[in-house]
Amino acid sequence: MIQDIHVRILEWGKEKEIFTLGEILSAFPDEKDLINLEIINSRLFSPIDEDITQDSRLMLSFEDRFRLLDYEELHEARKSSKRAMTFAIVSIFLTLCTLLFSIYHSNEVIILERPSQTVSRDQNKSNLKNAAIERKQKIQELKKQNPKLMELSRKNNK
Repeated sequence: MIQDIHVRILEWGKEKEIFTLGEILSAFPDEKDLINLEIINSRLFSPIDEDITQDSRLMLSFEDRFRLLDYEELHEARKSSKRAMTFAIVSIFLTLCTLLFSIYHSNEVIILERPSQTVSRDQNKSNLKNAAIERKQKIQELKKQNPKLMELSRKNNK
């Protein structure tokens, strides 16, 4: 990631605490004009000495520290955001896989259960028929064994 020159200068100044103008200009030789302009306009660093010369001592101002802190927090927030996005995408993918797996296996269970349900219905019908036949047979046997029941049943049927 290419950092802004201001951020690099502020990070360098944070490490050094107190430094001279000559030190910062030698550390960033390609940016001499920008650094001089920023320091002269009081937008970067706070001079400790009254006059600004090559030997002038400088330090980070409170504003510079807050700028650097804001940048670092923004950088961390972006990292966290990317990490959260990655976790979200992975969890959505896993949820979809689980959903498809569940749908596939629920259809498989329904298909397996249907034939057995049909067989059990047929068995219930045949069991009911057998029970009705057995009941009729028992009634006929009882009528044969007890002639009085036959007379009662004839009277009740009329």
